[in-house]
Amino acid sequence: MNVSNERRRLNAKLYFSGSNGKAALVYLCAVLYCIFIHLMNILFYCATGALPVGMSDFVGAIVCIAVSPQIFKKRYDAVSVAIFVDIILHSIAATIYLGWDYGFYLNIVGIIPLMFFCKFKKTYTPFALSMIAGAAFVFLKIYSVSAKPLLKLDLSGGMPTLLYLFNVFSSIIPMIVFSWIYSEHSKKSATALSEKNKNLKLLAGRDPLTGLLNRRSMAEKLETAIYLRETKGVKFSLIICDIDDFKKVNDLYGHACGDYILQTIAFIMTSFWGKDVPVCRWGGEEILILLPEPVKVESVVEELRKEIEDYNFIYNGIKIKITMTFGICPPAEELSVNDMILCADKNLYAGKKSGKNCVVAMLCPSI
Repeated sequence: MNVSNERRRLNAKLYFSGSNGKAALVYLCAVLYCIFIHLMNILFYCATGALPVGMSDFVGAIVCIAVSPQIFKKRYDAVSVAIFVDIILHSIAATIYLGWDYGFYLNIVGIIPLMFFCKFKKTYTPFALSMIAGAAFVFLKIYSVSAKPLLKLDLSGGMPTLLYLFNVFSSIIPMIVFSWIYSEHSKKSATALSEKNKNLKLLAGRDPLTGLLNRRSMAEKLETAIYLRETKGVKFSLIICDIDDFKKVNDLYGHACGDYILQTIAFIMTSFWGKDVPVCRWGGEEILILLPEPVKVESVVEELRKEIEDYNFIYNGIKIKITMTFGICPPAEELSVNDMILCADKNLYAGKKSGKNCVVAMLCPSI
């Protein structure tokens, strides 16, 4: 028996976690709130002798109790309609029997936000229910002007005011609660949308295979580097590197192996340079690196070359020897970005001609 109770408690805990659980909790609170209002009204009507209106509240409380299991079946539309009909009929009955002055009509206004909280299958349903609520409100106003209440309560002192204030608060509280829920939902939606936009922007600026920057993103980084060089004198180097004999790797082991090599190289590069150094897949197996404020750039790149040479590339149990050749364009204030790229490319070509797996860094005054 204890195990069964514990299981039920666990199931309830799991049910009320997550977005669906939160919605169920909101509806459960709404039903309990309606039952509470009905019980308070029943006590008041029994004390004042307004038994016909008390019967309508009794029926309303029974309806709320009967419809509550639908919450756990996620039939929120049925629960919303039941609460709506209950409050509309109670407001009409109470106003017809007791009159306009006690403010029972205000509950009609308070129920409208719940209709928009519920996700009906038909988008026009909350608007239709709101129109019905508006029509009921207008009907009660016209009726109260043209007809007298069916019952006359003998209330003394401040009781009429207290009854009116009770109806005011019973209608205002749901509006406050659902306004707060809507506000929180809007904030979360805005945050989620912002995160999605950031992720989309990040994905749009990345190479899908390696996760490195693509050419468009690198172009933006290069523009910034030029601006900082011209305005603040911040120097930078450009490095172009290329996987040696990459075509042979593809031909011998297949393109899937080539993809593995590229992804592994990208991982080594990003781990080596960190987040502050832009690394771009420039094209094919070529990678372009923007190195701000370089200090002994040639020796740093030599460390990277050695790390790649010593790395164990293993694909399908086969160890593959991978090396890279690096061409560096050192800081050159007189060169444009295109000229610096051309200089680094020339140095890369020189490294390929001299035997590959090396670092070449020379200025190119002839460019």
